[in-house]
Parts: sequence; C-alpha cells; structure tokens
Amino acid sequence: MHAGAGMLILTHREVDVRNCTFFHNAAGVARPTRLRDVTSGTRPLKIRGSEVFVESTCCNGDISLIGKGGAIRVQDGTLTIRDCHFKNNTASVLGGAIFVDRNSKLRLRNAYMEGTADVHRSSQQGDIVFSYGDVDIRGGHLVAHSASDHVSLLQHRGDRWSIAVYDVSVRCPRGHKLRTTNTSALRILNEVGLKRSVQLDQLSYFCESCPRYKYSLDRGFLRYQQEVGVREYFTLMINGDSPPARHSGLYELHSLCPKGYCCPAPGCPSYDVCAPHRRDRLCGACTDGYTKSLFSAACVTDTICGHVWLWTTMIMSGIVCALLLVFHDDLYTFLSSSATWTPQRHSASDGFVDIRSTVVGGKSGDLVTQPETTNGDNGAGCKTYEYTTVARNHEPQPGCSTAPAESPGHEASAKAAAPVDDLSGSVLFVVLVYFYQDASLLHVASTDDVSDGVSQVARLPRALRLLADFRRAVADFFATVCLLPRLSTVQTLVARAALPAGVLFVVVLLLLVCCGCRRRARRCLRRRLGVAAVLTFLFTYQRLAHMALTLLNCVSVGADSVLFVDGSVTCLRPWQYAVIGYVLGCVVPFCGVLLLAPSLLADDTVSAPQFICACAFPLPFVVYWTYIHLQRRMSPRHEQPPASDKPRAIAAVLHAPFRPGCGAWAGVVVVRRLALVALSAFLNNPLIRMFSMLVTIILSLLTLAHARPYRNRRANVVDGATVSALFVVSLINLVRAGFDTAEYQPRGPNRVLMTALDGLEDAFVFWLPSVAVACFTAALSLKLLMLGLLRMRSMGAASSN
Repeated sequence: MHAGAGMLILTHREVDVRNCTFFHNAAGVARPTRLRDVTSGTRPLKIRGSEVFVESTCCNGDISLIGKGGAIRVQDGTLTIRDCHFKNNTASVLGGAIFVDRNSKLRLRNAYMEGTADVHRSSQQGDIVFSYGDVDIRGGHLVAHSASDHVSLLQHRGDRWSIAVYDVSVRCPRGHKLRTTNTSALRILNEVGLKRSVQLDQLSYFCESCPRYKYSLDRGFLRYQQEVGVREYFTLMINGDSPPARHSGLYELHSLCPKGYCCPAPGCPSYDVCAPHRRDRLCGACTDGYTKSLFSAACVTDTICGHVWLWTTMIMSGIVCALLLVFHDDLYTFLSSSATWTPQRHSASDGFVDIRSTVVGGKSGDLVTQPETTNGDNGAGCKTYEYTTVARNHEPQPGCSTAPAESPGHEASAKAAAPVDDLSGSVLFVVLVYFYQDASLLHVASTDDVSDGVSQVARLPRALRLLADFRRAVADFFATVCLLPRLSTVQTLVARAALPAGVLFVVVLLLLVCCGCRRRARRCLRRRLGVAAVLTFLFTYQRLAHMALTLLNCVSVGADSVLFVDGSVTCLRPWQYAVIGYVLGCVVPFCGVLLLAPSLLADDTVSAPQFICACAFPLPFVVYWTYIHLQRRMSPRHEQPPASDKPRAIAAVLHAPFRPGCGAWAGVVVVRRLALVALSAFLNNPLIRMFSMLVTIILSLLTLAHARPYRNRRANVVDGATVSALFVVSLINLVRAGFDTAEYQPRGPNRVLMTALDGLEDAFVFWLPSVAVACFTAALSLKLLMLGLLRMRSMGAASSN
C-alpha cells in the first residue's frame, strides 16, 4: 500500500474510531500474495517491492511508494482513537502503525499498540507512532517486541507545545533499556509574561539493547500518569552503571553475563544469543546432548566425555603427584647436591654415597643448630629432625612481632629448626605452587577477535609462531576435556575441585600400605606421609575455597535470585546451606589453624595426627588452641604436656623456615590467598575485581618486603620474586579487563600491545613451569644415569678385589 493501509484520512474533518483492531497492515511495500501484475492494454503495470512500473501509451516510468503510516495515515483532519488494538503493523519509512502529518491532530484514548516482531521490518523512525502534527495521549500503551538502538518507538516533531502526554506506558523487549528524549519551550504571553507547560515540542522513546557480549532478561519500562500523580520509571542499567536519581521511581541493576557464556562474536544477531550450545537464564546451562567442559566455559558434546584415556591419565597424574609430595624434599636434596655429579669416595660398608649435609652456625638472633645425628632406627635414610637449639639474643626482628603463643618460657625451647643456610625443598615447593594457583585466579579471558589474534601471531618469527601455536593447541585441548556426560555446571565445579583432593586419597592409601612395612621403614614413611598430607591440604585449599564461594555468588534476574555461574539454578537451595556450613566450619577456620598451630608444633604440644585432623576439621581445634594460647598469655609458666608423636617433620615445613616472631607466616599467606579467592568469586565485574586483587597483591608485597619472614635469604628472594610476578600478571589482566569493560577490541598499536602482554603472561604462567618441568625431568634422568654408572663401577671394583 502507498500509505495508510488500514485507513487514510485526506479531508479536513473529525473521525472517531472505536473498538477496532488493526492487524498486519503494511505501507510502502507490495505483498506478492495479494498484488499481481495488472495488464493495461498490451503493456503490463508491474509492482515490485516499493516500486510501481508503468508502461503505457500515455505514461512510462516508475513510482516509489511513500511508506508512511502502516495502519493509519492522517494527512488532513482530526482522528480520535478509542479502545483500539494495533499489532504487527509496518511502514517502510515513518510510522509503523500511525503517521500524523502537519496540520493534523491525533487523540489517543486507551489504545493498545504493539510493534512488529521482525526487527528487519521496522520503520526508519517511529516504529509505532510518528507525528508532525498535534498529539494528545490519554491512555496509550506502547509495547515493542523487537527494537533497534537507532529506531524510536514513538517520535514526535511538532511545533511549540504540540504534544500533551497525560497517561502513557512504554515497555521495551527483553534486554533493552528505555531512553526518553524530549524538548519544551517557554511561551511569552502579553498579560502574564513567560509561561511554561507540561506540553512538549518534541518527544521520542527509544529501546536500546545491551552492549556487545552482554545481555539481560529484564525489560525497560515507563509508566506515567499526570492526572493522578503516578510517575514510575523502571529502566535497565547496563554494565553496572550508576542508577539514575530515584524520583519516587524504580530501577534495576543489570548483572554481567559470565565470561564465555554469551555470544562472543561482534555481530551477534540479537541480545539474547548465547554462546554455541548454551541456553537458559544467563546462558548458564548447556543444550541437550552437550556438557560443560571441565576447564573452560565451553559446552562439548557428550560423545567425548568420560573416555578411558582421560580417567587413566587422571589416576596416573594423581599417583605421580602423591609420590612427588612424599619424596619432594629428597628429590630436591638429590638434585641440588654435588655428590653424584662428580666422582666421590663411597663407603665400603654399603657402596652408597652419603649426600646428606648439615650446616652449623648462625648469626645473632638466629637459632643455632647442632649437626644432624642419625641413630639405629634410621636405616631407611630418613632425616631425624632431632636438633638441639639454643636461642641467642631473641630481639624483635624488623617487620616481625613476637607471636602471642611464644612466651619467654617457650622461645628458648624451639626444637624443630631447620638448617639456617639451607633452602628447604618444601619451602621452594610450597612457594612455587602457591604462585601458579594464585596466577590462575588473576586471568581475565580476552574478548579479542580470534581472527585478529591469529593474524598477529602470523607476523611473528617462525620459532615464536610455533610456540604460540603449541600454546593455543594446549588451550584448545583443555577446553574440550569433559569428565562425565550430562553434568551440570554446579556438578562440574564440584568435580573439578574434588580432583586435587584425590591426591590425598592416594596419600592415605600409601599410609595404610606403610603400616605393613618394617618398623624402621614405617617410622620414616609415616613422617613423609604426614608432610605430604599437610602439603595436600595446603594445595587443595584454594580450589575448594573458590568452589564453595562461587556456589554462594548469587545475582538477581528479574524477581529471582540465581547462581551467577548457572542461571538455571535458583539460590537458597538446601545444598547451599551445607556449602555455607563448609565455609564457616572449614574454609575460614583453616586460616586460624595455620596461625595458631606453628608455635604449638614447635614445642611439641600438638601431635602430627592432631594437626592433620585439624586441617580436615578446623573449627573445634581452632577453638581449643585459642583457649591454650589464652592460658599461656595469662599464665606464662603454664606448660602443656608434650605430644606422644612429635611432629618434627611437619614443624620443619610450617615453623622452622621462618624467623623468630614470624612463625605464623604460613597462616598470613593463607589469609592473603583467601582474600584473593573471595574477590575472584564474588566480584563479577572484571575491572573492579582486578583492581581489588591488584591492591591486595601490592599490600602483600609490601608486607613481605618489610617482614622478610624466612631465615634463609634465598627463600625471601624466591617468595618476593613470585609475589612480584603476581603483580605483573595482575597489571596485564587489569589492562585486559579495562578493554573488556569498555567494550573495546584493541586495534592497531593497542593490538600489538595486547599481543606482547599476552606473551609476557604466557611466559610467567605457562612457559616457565613447562621449562622447569622439562629441566627437572632431564636433570633427574641424567643424575639417575650417572648414579647407575657409579654403582656399576663400584660393583666392578668390588668384584676385581
């Protein structure tokens, strides 16, 4: 139809339309099912789309359809609409439902007007109403089912005070916020001077969608009634922007979509498009036949889940990790000693080389340790940790304060001191594992275009390009790892957190096996397994705490409170109360265990089994140990009976590496890590999260530089280097989070900058550990080979004699 497909008012008269319905009218386009080619004489009259072609003896040319007013066009006159319904009316140019021309008037009285559901059929402006004339709205209800940011629902461009709105409601589609623009002018009257009015000169309502990579399930809404004083404004705030002033109105704060859940491409067809194979609120669930990957947000097909090779690899990795935890100190001593790198004189009694070394000495304020001794029960080559220590000038060290539990009666009796000039393998092991676990919390997934990233990699030299391709292949492999089919997001999180805890199960099995060993070997192995159990608790703490806190992070979607990581799960379910109990009973009190236990371990008040039980069930032990510390503070001479099983090996890990007054530093480190975990779990905005974590790391670095808690200088250097590396990684991810929050894809020099920063981050968190593992494996293999050659040489010399 040319214009006004339902009604066209051309004369200067008043028209009153009541109880009418206008459905599926279109202006400015031809409908092939209704319009056919018309033959005039021997030449046809053809209509194609918005063009009319005329070929006759009198006329020859084409006419373009105007396309104004899909249902009604008021060209001249006054139109009053009462109790009418408009739905799915379209116009190619202006006014999808109604177009009001100049010198015309429109009166809306209780009209319900719905826009088209097809965004591609929307008008250029005024998708429902467009007006140049005089408009009076008393009961207009505008509902948009689809919207474009630049296309208004209602647009009025008239003379001064040409539109009066007394009762109107506007509702946007899901994921769109409502934006209102209006202008009004003052009028000069001869008798009263300047006069203002509620009438407007121009008025527009826009429904704007969420920015790229974001979407919401809420709707922008406006309800205005001037006569009864009702002004309710409900709009959608995008990206956590500050809400507008609340003039007795309402507002909704929008929650970010979890990274990797929503449409990642720049050209998403709509606001509610999820990532491939995702569905439901916040795209939190995978579609049928797909399961969430174990190490990424991607949903993979069920056919690749639970393969035998995956379970075999996991079991073998658990066994290797358990053995590494049990024998890590021996491996470090074995690799760091020079006994097998150069020929040594071997003992004639057993043919083995004694590679144990003990350093005696100390400066003022340090604990002086006597040489390490062995006895007849140490036939398995196990360290006895029987040191005789003497306190010299216990003055407060810079940055360290005397712990409350270390009263004067106990300071001089610390018995589990490690050699002061030796960098313990346990200390180095703990520091490095802590670093890589904390670095995983700092990573912010990039929203860069994949094709642009590949083009940047293609410009690198061949060697670096091969390394980058290998890094991407490793990331793609882990992104497709699936444990079991049909696991929900919550179940996948629990399974991922429980995998490191499987190492503890292997350690327990080894402990049961050692019960059947000989007495000498059993005593030595129990010490090693005790240390391995403690290290397992330390290493699995972060993952378990992050899992528990993530399952408590809820956001509001409409009227419901749902999990941020899985919008299909509503909050305050019964299992969440169990998670809250776990956090209050285990996660938080575990910090208290490491703050209170070191001094008790040093004077043998706590046995090794008691400490391991305290790591598993911290709350009751923290309460009891707090009572012991209070008793010591009130009665300095009060002494607890020594434990029957002295935890010397555990104390050598948690207490002995630190200087006097800094014995509880292991607990301080865990408190810092818990703060990073809490920030990572509860702050959904990547920019705010990274800034908060950066401040936490800076405070940790300053505290470490001031305290210098380790006895060994190299240990302080290593710990300071790891925290400094965390600082660099957090800065890199802060830049990435800033680009992501600003919805900006780096281009040109910024793209080169981000490529360099990505490579620097990969060097810290991927290439350094990979090279370290390769060097460790090569050094261990070479040293075992040399030890075998020395063994064969000694056997040959013995046979010749």
